[in-house]
Amino acid sequence: MCEPDGSEVRAGRVPAEQRPDRPPSPATGADRNHLPAGPLLDAVRRLARRRHESLRELLSRELFVAYCNAHARGTVNLVTLERFCDEILGWHPRMLYGDAYDQAAFRSPDSA
Repeated sequence: MCEPDGSEVRAGRVPAEQRPDRPPSPATGADRNHLPAGPLLDAVRRLARRRHESLRELLSRELFVAYCNAHARGTVNLVTLERFCDEILGWHPRMLYGDAYDQAAFRSPDSA
């Protein structure tokens, strides 16, 4: 099918100029947007103390490295945060960060 200007339009696709403006998907900036690491690090340390385990015992090697990196940088990206929450804490990141998590999840990476 062709438009009056001669451009081709494929079925099921809306030309860019006709797409509604909508916020980016949360996954768009999940690996580039960061939050302060403090609440996550504190929660992981509390869990380790409660279980009488060291961080190395509690965390997989990969998550232990991520923990150390977050501690050194002072921030954690959303993908890593969600992994800690899913695999270690059993919580949703919003339980640690509240509205700040939502703001970071829906913020485009360009505006970070």
